[in-house]
Amino acid sequence: TVLIFGPFGDTVGKWISAIIMWLFGKSRLVAGLLLGMVYPFLTVLGLHWGLVPITLQNLKMYGGDVIGGVAVAAVWAQIGVSLGIFLYSLLKKKDAKLKGLSGSVTITGIFAGVTEPILYGLIMPSKRLMIITAIAGGIGGAINASLHVVVRAFQIDNIFSILMLMYKPIGFMILGSAISLITAAILTFFWGIDPKDQ
Repeated sequence: TVLIFGPFGDTVGKWISAIIMWLFGKSRLVAGLLLGMVYPFLTVLGLHWGLVPITLQNLKMYGGDVIGGVAVAAVWAQIGVSLGIFLYSLLKKKDAKLKGLSGSVTITGIFAGVTEPILYGLIMPSKRLMIITAIAGGIGGAINASLHVVVRAFQIDNIFSILMLMYKPIGFMILGSAISLITAAILTFFWGIDPKDQ
């Protein structure tokens, strides 16, 4: 399995990287929209590692990376989904187990930037939440790309990377990521929870 799928995944990741950088050359808005939409699902498949060499090259050559500037919005979209589930469970007094899970993974996402528990535990089992994640990540990604947001170092996106000003322009990064977070939380609260999924 490793000998077959390892090289295959690496090759596909490089193709995706090449397509993304080509899109950034054509339209930052479209590139940000598409990357913001698909980034969480690239993570699920492990294909996001194909973007790392381009990120490192951009950091070395330009002092900032556009891919990271878009990916941060996708991270906050996932956190927004878990926050929306937590608020729904809390305010509607539904499903204490779901409230506990969503609350803990929201905290992990905010403070550690680790979204795999959100992806695997909450988003992937639900078609609605996958759609919401793509919409919110795409909107934030389009905003960040259009406003030329870049990440200034190779790091994990969390509240501390914002406090350490690891992005520039920081105000636009906060705007795009906040819109991702709020959009995901609102859509999740009002539409994302399908009673039969609980």
